[in-house]
Amino acid sequence: MVSWPRRGRPRPTPTLTRPDVERLGLARQDRVLAVLEAPSSDLRLVITQHQLVLLPDVGTPVARPWHLVDRGAWSREDDALTVTWVDGSAAWRFALPEPDATALAALRERVQASVITHHDVKVHGGRGSVRVVVRNDLATREVLVQTLYGQGVVAGDPAVERAVASATAELRDAVGLPPQD
Repeated sequence: MVSWPRRGRPRPTPTLTRPDVERLGLARQDRVLAVLEAPSSDLRLVITQHQLVLLPDVGTPVARPWHLVDRGAWSREDDALTVTWVDGSAAWRFALPEPDATALAALRERVQASVITHHDVKVHGGRGSVRVVVRNDLATREVLVQTLYGQGVVAGDPAVERAVASATAELRDAVGLPPQD
């Protein structure tokens, strides 16, 4: 969930130079939607149609596709945006005292655009949960099924695996994917 920043004085809109855009290495079908820039950092967060890119002033950009974003949340208390990943990669934490609300909305929209449907599966008598998510790779349109295990839930537990298999089969059928082998 993205919380909206407080209103304040107008901020300059971050821009990308032609060399910055070239460094992004965007596919022909991809385009920049928004840029978030921390005032005291040499990093920018570039929101494109197909990916989220960490763009340093110097060095190689790091791009991650939207279907790998678990969530992005801006914290008013910390004045920071944190992006977490479905594959367990280290979270990106980006100091943003006064983020552009339009850029935060673009980030939220891209994450939501990658989600087709999901099902939260309660396990261990409701004390744990597993989220099964059907997502779209926005660059290739490939449909993917992801399984995200909640804290303390063991993936190899037979009861958990049966519940996940049932939810996965239901979601695959709902979106027209063939049954899993």
